[in-house]
Amino acid sequence: MQISNKIILIGIILLIFISINIHTFAFELDFGNITAKEEIEKEEYLLLNYNVEILELWIENELKNEKGDTISLKRINLVTRDKLLSFANNKIIINKKKLMKENMNVILSIKIKISPSDHPGLYKTNMYIKKDNSVETIPIKVKINPWVNLKNLGVPKIKQVRYDSNYLYSSGENILQISSNTNWILYMKKREKKTELKLKFMTKPQSKDLIQVITNEYFNINKEAKVVMKGKKTTNQDNIWLSTPYNLIIENYKELPAGFTKIPILFDLKIDEKMNF
Repeated sequence: MQISNKIILIGIILLIFISINIHTFAFELDFGNITAKEEIEKEEYLLLNYNVEILELWIENELKNEKGDTISLKRINLVTRDKLLSFANNKIIINKKKLMKENMNVILSIKIKISPSDHPGLYKTNMYIKKDNSVETIPIKVKINPWVNLKNLGVPKIKQVRYDSNYLYSSGENILQISSNTNWILYMKKREKKTELKLKFMTKPQSKDLIQVITNEYFNINKEAKVVMKGKKTTNQDNIWLSTPYNLIIENYKELPAGFTKIPILFDLKIDEKMNF
């Protein structure tokens, strides 16, 4: 009975140790690939075998990617037993008793905050740890992935009939919402050819610097996907969602069967790194 209890206890300790992903003597802090559609905090660990009481730590400069975009030091913190210490104030001097431990070693825990507004790319910098008369260099890196996000709000409803034609018009209550940290391209198609269907985007004046609508006229929608809109990164704005209302027209309502008719429209938003306007 006593032997089995010890085996279970050891297993629990191993699971806890593995779950915090400590890089034993790797001397690198790699936060991996991050797709930050919302604000994300990531934490990485180093296991240090320094036989000193006081540690001095500092980061060379802000994280920077290949295009020169940066992540401020204000968003990088050292995690102690009772609080976070910011690297924004140059050097951190701390007693190792304030840090977590694993046996006789010190666990160095670094936390970084990634924002949806951060540009894609591989960000790098160096952290330095002084022990006695030597200084250890620890590379820090994080890769931020490009991402796009799309919402189609509202169900198109026909509310208006012009008696001088066979057209049916939608209510205009439909809104496409787009969010991205990079350039994007929007495709559109419908699943079935039941009747002629057209769509027009009602772009807002404040959106003109961010988007390029392929035409200001009504689009013919068919079963082949077509490019209907291109745009820039939306997360530079206070509101990361770009809202674009749209209207629909059915050209000949007489072609529709009696009763409720559903004509699915498919929108597909993709990353477009080649766009330049």
